[in-house]
Amino acid sequence: MNDATGLMKVSIERGLYRQIDAEKVSSGAHYTESSSWLTPPVEAFIARQIEEKKLWRALDPFAGDGHLLRLMQTRFALSSVGMDLHAPGWIKNDSLLEIPCHDGALICTNPPYLAKYSARRKGVWALVEHYFESCAYEDLYLRAIDRMLASGMPTVAIVPETFISSGLLRLHLERIVVLERSNPFSTTETPVCVACFDPAYPSATTLCYKDDAYLGDLEALESSAHLAFEETARRRIRFNVTTGALALKAVDGTQAEDRIRFMPAADFAYDPGMIKESSRLMTRIHVEGLEAEQMEVLVALANQELERIRLASHDMVLSPFKGNNKNGVRRRRLDYKLARAIIAAALARIPHADQEQPTLF
Repeated sequence: MNDATGLMKVSIERGLYRQIDAEKVSSGAHYTESSSWLTPPVEAFIARQIEEKKLWRALDPFAGDGHLLRLMQTRFALSSVGMDLHAPGWIKNDSLLEIPCHDGALICTNPPYLAKYSARRKGVWALVEHYFESCAYEDLYLRAIDRMLASGMPTVAIVPETFISSGLLRLHLERIVVLERSNPFSTTETPVCVACFDPAYPSATTLCYKDDAYLGDLEALESSAHLAFEETARRRIRFNVTTGALALKAVDGTQAEDRIRFMPAADFAYDPGMIKESSRLMTRIHVEGLEAEQMEVLVALANQELERIRLASHDMVLSPFKGNNKNGVRRRRLDYKLARAIIAAALARIPHADQEQPTLF
């Protein structure tokens, strides 16, 4: 199949494809349609940059329909400079390759989102391959951030929330604001955040917010997931084993009480035949050497550790998942690396049969 046909793989197993707009998909564009991203923490960052650096214009290197530039003019009285490779009416520039520096400018943008694996699955790889060949990033928005930082201009970028878990491009990341209550896009359910960069100064710590609320330093929140365990215990744990005695629902449901949790496989209402090597949301786990009578203790300890991490980190160490639950809280997914560490840490607390059992709560 030609990778520029715009035939998206719907089912590899069944050989199903769906025709899509290759040019639109390859641009990775999702136009911002509301100002909900401009929360007080983001507004405070922009105002301080304007005052300290005497900025007088806003630059959007991926201008699209110009919504962000109009908002910056209305809210901060900044003049506009727009660039785009596809949208008419702007300076024509491929900003994934280079962004010319403009004096007195603050970048405010919604860069293109397109992961390398998605480009292949959606049949547009031939149109974007050259962007990935010259860098190590797995998504176009990461390359866009790299180009923005190289320009030396302070930057406010609306990006996928998975940027946080990537751990990349943090040297000048002054603050990150997770948008949980609202999404500024109508064409995608991708959970997003606002990343605020100041290339003039390296950031020792990154301020982390959820909407208007300050959560703490991002690095301190992430440290809550650092667990002590024996490497030998970690190697005893194998995921996606259909006969595994331990089960994991690795994603929050739409009901508030339907949370990520470990459980005995006997209580797992999920067809083991549906578990594949690539499964990441529902799985069964084999723990070598685990006795049947130890299962209840392991499940309790693992869930206790999981909830401690969620509370201490405000969920920032868990990956965002599509949409919010019925209470308006962002759904989360537990990756297997952290799940493995949680199980290994729980195993370290399970004594031999002749020792006193641990306190669970």
